[in-house]
Amino acid sequence: MRAIRHIDVNRRCQKSSICRQVQGAPPLDLSIKRFALNNGTVSVHDEAALRPVDVGLQKLAVTLNDFLTLAHTPAHYTLNTDFKDGAGSLGASGDVGLATKTASAKLDLKSLKLPLIQPYIDTATAAQVTDGALYANVNVGANWSKSPAAVTVSDSQLDLQSLKLAARGSKDSLVSLAQGHVALKQVDVAARTADTS
Repeated sequence: MRAIRHIDVNRRCQKSSICRQVQGAPPLDLSIKRFALNNGTVSVHDEAALRPVDVGLQKLAVTLNDFLTLAHTPAHYTLNTDFKDGAGSLGASGDVGLATKTASAKLDLKSLKLPLIQPYIDTATAAQVTDGALYANVNVGANWSKSPAAVTVSDSQLDLQSLKLAARGSKDSLVSLAQGHVALKQVDVAARTADTS
């Protein structure tokens, strides 16, 4: 019969200088009083979809104020950008706290051209989006201090304009929607519940 040898990992680690350095290392203490980026440009080539997608951001402006990794007071951020080729614009603002593990975001999406999402839904539908624009005002809150993380959406609305769907390879519209509106009163992602109208 083979004897089973018990190894005290903690005891061995206490004798190691490397382990002592890791265990005794203080948490990262990083502070940013103010960060600003103006008139930035970002180009992304995404091959995760069924077909490659080239996405670009123009006139990108980002600010971050009073960011502290160890503080319980949240930092405030803003982001504003246009999508390339006049495909819409996005504004975002909110707070984030790493110590409290919470974040909030108010998103303002204007005139996002829906044909841009076609490569991402190719495997889900035989239809193709030939026209349409999405407008959205969304309030998101997140708390990852517990498991599962809590993500909620509240007092938000989505609007569709001039949506047109056609069969793959055809220009003739099968579905045409002049305008659509959805109000999200409360959505709890973890609980998979939604109150809409």
